[in-house]
Amino acid sequence: MKLKKPFIGAMTGGAIAGAVLNIFSVKSFSMGVPGLIVLPGYVDPNNGMNFPITIMGSILAIVVAFSVTWIIGFEDETTDEVEKVDSSANVEKTSGEQIKIASPVNGQFVAVENLSDETFAQQIMGQTTAIQPSSNEIVVPFDAEVTLVAETNHAIGVRSSEGIELLIHLGIDTVELKGEGFKPQVKQGDQVTQGDLLMEMVVESIKEAGYDPVVLSIVTNTADYLDVISTATEEDIVVGDNIAAAIN
Repeated sequence: MKLKKPFIGAMTGGAIAGAVLNIFSVKSFSMGVPGLIVLPGYVDPNNGMNFPITIMGSILAIVVAFSVTWIIGFEDETTDEVEKVDSSANVEKTSGEQIKIASPVNGQFVAVENLSDETFAQQIMGQTTAIQPSSNEIVVPFDAEVTLVAETNHAIGVRSSEGIELLIHLGIDTVELKGEGFKPQVKQGDQVTQGDLLMEMVVESIKEAGYDPVVLSIVTNTADYLDVISTATEEDIVVGDNIAAAIN
């Protein structure tokens, strides 16, 4: 919320003034939106002090609110600051610890919104980075435990020591190949180090079979972090290049 400090001042002034009016049993004889226009509703023909105390209470609320705001300070967000908070495109503008995620394959960066599968294009499973592979080797992007090797070998799951759960999905609809073109080099439960070989995928044979071999790095527990952002800055990606970062 913008203007937090003036809000605290206003709440403090209203609370103190309200307590004083309650002590003197001030009464209102009309209903209306709080403001100067409702002050005549506090005139009590049987109690000449009801209206003056109301005026003093109103002045007290203003004075206390002003004083508290003056003491704790007044800070407003500038347009530039709001844009900086809202922007997630630049990792340098995002506060918090950054856990970097490296590319598992050599290739070319692909904008996820251009993927043919809407589930991946809309990043429904989590923050997704797509790379069109130029090599057959898929390596682990960080020190991790292998949590999944799909029966059809088209996907591998790894979990880093920091808790990032990454699904490396090899191709679009390649589950239909039933394992053809994929040669896993690890099994579930293995402890692996960044750069270790996870899978050999025969890119050309996958293409010949009519499937897109694009490699997707999906952070399936994106919701566990303040944000997960893409940090790929070049079209040509090399194994080990930082392609995303999770923000704690």
